Amino acid sequence: MDAAGVDKTVLFCTAPHPEKAGTLNELEETEKWIDTQITSNSLYGIGEFTPGNEQQIRQLDTVFQALMWLYC
Repeated sequence: MDAAGVDKTVLFCTAPHPEKAGTLNELEETEKWIDTQITSNSLYGIGEFTPGNEQQIRQLDTVFQALMWLYC
């Protein structure tokens, strides 16, 4: 966190799951939740990762490198 310039980390439940939306309306409800709970509070971050194999684990390095470039 120090190297990335992060002063605080907050872990919270992953209530919104846009991939489970069955209708466009359900997806808009998720968007409202994200706006109310995250965006309007100026929070930044990434969701959870659940890699299924070693190759997917190795690919996370690319994601983390991109995030470092984006947020630093």
